[in-house]
Amino acid sequence: MLKVTPTISIGGAALPAELANLVTEITYKEGLKFTSDTVNLHVADPGGVFRRTFRIKATIPVTLSITVTGGIGSLTKNCGTFYIHTLNFKGNKSGGCDIDIECTSTPVKSDNSIRTERKSRGTEKTTLKDLAAKIATENGLGFSWQVKANPKIGRTDSHDESDLVHLNKHCADNDLVMKVKDQTLYILDHDALEKQPPVGIIVAPSPLDPGGINGVGGLLSFHMTESTEDVYKACEVAYYDPRTGKMIKRTVNDPDNADLGITHRYKHFPDDDESTSLNDPDTSKDVADNPPNPTQYLLNSMPFPLPPIPGVT
Repeated sequence: MLKVTPTISIGGAALPAELANLVTEITYKEGLKFTSDTVNLHVADPGGVFRRTFRIKATIPVTLSITVTGGIGSLTKNCGTFYIHTLNFKGNKSGGCDIDIECTSTPVKSDNSIRTERKSRGTEKTTLKDLAAKIATENGLGFSWQVKANPKIGRTDSHDESDLVHLNKHCADNDLVMKVKDQTLYILDHDALEKQPPVGIIVAPSPLDPGGINGVGGLLSFHMTESTEDVYKACEVAYYDPRTGKMIKRTVNDPDNADLGITHRYKHFPDDDESTSLNDPDTSKDVADNPPNPTQYLLNSMPFPLPPIPGVT
């Protein structure tokens, strides 16, 4: 039988056993994307002891480690340092209360504005690595770039958004993963992460098998979802190159979704010839003699019909 023991500190002070027993629920989530890692604590404090012992407020640090003992020996997971960003108190006339504490691994401190300050500024002739390193330095964070390529950026503008939101847009455009963990900004290759071996296999329970992670420990419940929403088997991009007078097309296929039959098509200018095979990785059409009409393209791209415009056919 497995035994799980959490070790918690709040504001640098360890949570003693008698107060740890008041923590009735702990939820720890590791995120691969902009969401960061999170820890949520629910405290049932009928006598008000927890509230009177700890001066809890937003922004103070919380640490968590989890030790599992049982049939697989003893394993300890150091979940890291988190910062309280939301507190909810629900009290009663007897002095007791329920406390919900929500924490994030992204720092919430006066010397770090990566998440809390909205900015408007522009940057020219840089790379994604240099942009991320600059944001990390400005916010007092370490920086770890774990990507082989380094996409170039001609110009980038942020308008009333945090550094975290702005940087995440560039990472998402290049299929990269960004997260903040233990005072370090990480940029990771999403494709490389998917190719890593699994850390465990979840075995579903059956009447003769309790299941569990790697077949150890059993499962109380599980939930899995598969959906075709916003999932494509291929992406096709077509654009007109004014320097060469050609319509350039590119297609990227996802072998994991080959049976979906859904293709996302994006065109920069209209092209009458839509016979291009999706299996052709590089197809070009010479349109130098009949280049696209930008005005007609604008009209075609409207999501609703427009009334006739004099002089435009």
